Amino acid sequence: MTDSRTVDCERHGSQPAAFVCQHVAQSLISRERVGFFWPRDTEEERPDAWCSACNERVAQSDGEWVGSAAEHLGAKLLCGRCYDEARGLNLIPPFDEALSTFRRFLRSQGHPDRVVWAFREDMYYSRQGDQYRVSWPLPHKNEGVARMLFEVGQRRDLVGLHALFYLNDYVVATVEAPEPDEIQGWSENLKLSVRSPLVEAEAIRRFLWPFHRRSLEYRRSQELEWGVPQRPRPSG
Repeated sequence: MTDSRTVDCERHGSQPAAFVCQHVAQSLISRERVGFFWPRDTEEERPDAWCSACNERVAQSDGEWVGSAAEHLGAKLLCGRCYDEARGLNLIPPFDEALSTFRRFLRSQGHPDRVVWAFREDMYYSRQGDQYRVSWPLPHKNEGVARMLFEVGQRRDLVGLHALFYLNDYVVATVEAPEPDEIQGWSENLKLSVRSPLVEAEAIRRFLWPFHRRSLEYRRSQELEWGVPQRPRPSG
């Protein structure tokens, strides 16, 4: 989609040309966020960009704009300033707004929308019970940690809200703020996901949790890189 031409915009006059998918272009009219993705290895000021739905389709075709990904792309020409407006509209929103979007996403998948936050230290997988076990209730400080990690991800333009399992009427979720070099292939800015299937976890009362932390199963879970971040340790 890359082009080095200029374009005469009705709103902004002569501007550098930039290309986006049809859905990002439409978001300038609808004012609804659709996501904003671009190849992270580019040095262009305004690289080709596409929405979350297009990102899912191109991921399914191994990063190639073929088949369904190409059919739905509908590349649109924008001027540089319209591109900048679309980028600002569709990049990662504040935590509370992203949480509202995540809750709507959960409801659309048929799951509860009451979210609590957990990190690797709060859970482990029990082979004996064939079930995840979670310290319950989860620490109150986890929400503050989730907000902090989300803000780190905002600064990196990479953040994920991931539903891990459900417990009672809650969805247990975590926040991931990966380093850019930890993302393989097409990069994402705000990613919402649900483990499939979303299974029920077992609640372990907090006063019993120290005994579980001593178990071999717990220690093994902490050593595995299974997509759940640890709580950041205080600096100093």
